[in-house]
Amino acid sequence: MGFDSQNQRFGFSICENQARESFLNNENALWLEGSLTPLPPVKITRSGGPESDWIVQDMEGMVDLVFTPKELRRDMKDFILARLDNENPMGVFNGQLLNAEGEELPVKNAWGAVEKLYLRV
Repeated sequence: MGFDSQNQRFGFSICENQARESFLNNENALWLEGSLTPLPPVKITRSGGPESDWIVQDMEGMVDLVFTPKELRRDMKDFILARLDNENPMGVFNGQLLNAEGEELPVKNAWGAVEKLYLRV
């Protein structure tokens, strides 16, 4: 959540779902002053370890963000037949999003959190 250069409230929720039909079934969305824009599926890549940038992009040019971790948090648990590995850093997003009308929303140093979850049961 934050404010853009015109002092409009905005927020977004973006994840890389593992749904079979990710164009139909994803939770990616942008809220700008009470208006909802559904966003397409994204690909999240990270070239290094937990401290490296997370690149968040889609194939339609609506999502182009970089998440830079500032505070790292990791929880790992091994059980006999199960394992949990959860990275959940806090940091800043930079880049841009497009709303339904094709207007660019610059995102500059917007604080947020990401999560990478591995769960084996």
